Amino acid sequence: MKKKVVTFEIGWGWFALLGACLLLAGFAAIYMPLITAVAIDVIIGGLLVIGGAANILFVLGHKDKQAFILKIACALVPLAVGAILVFYPLKGALLITALIAAYLAVEGILKTIAALYIKPDVNWGWLISSGIISILLSMFIWVNLPFNGMWILGILVGINLIFTGCYLVMTAVLHR
Repeated sequence: MKKKVVTFEIGWGWFALLGACLLLAGFAAIYMPLITAVAIDVIIGGLLVIGGAANILFVLGHKDKQAFILKIACALVPLAVGAILVFYPLKGALLITALIAAYLAVEGILKTIAALYIKPDVNWGWLISSGIISILLSMFIWVNLPFNGMWILGILVGINLIFTGCYLVMTAVLHR
């Protein structure tokens, strides 16, 4: 069976660099799981606050005042949720852990399907391994919630970053 050849529009070195960065981030996340979980929570919360505040400014500065109250309410939702995540990071980390579990399940399924689609390619094994690991991590999170929600987020995101980094580095090395 003929193997598919993947070509890059940009140099393979960029994929290797991205993979290496993801590997380093993954090891850091595993080394400091609670800090990673709180950092993820605060970053997401901060982005929601910024988005909500920007939306409020847009609504206040917009000339069309039709449905003004509804538009302000829509802007207050991300602002409020973001503020809750920022001011209650441990509870927010638990919620985000559940969302990450759902994300990992979907990502794992999609990576597995993509790997089966590119199967003759020399790297399909790395991609399917990453997909299966994502699915297993998702299942592990769901089984252990809420008891391990404070530290598990950092550990599992770190593991996912490491496997994704390995896939990118191996893809770059094999296609240089």
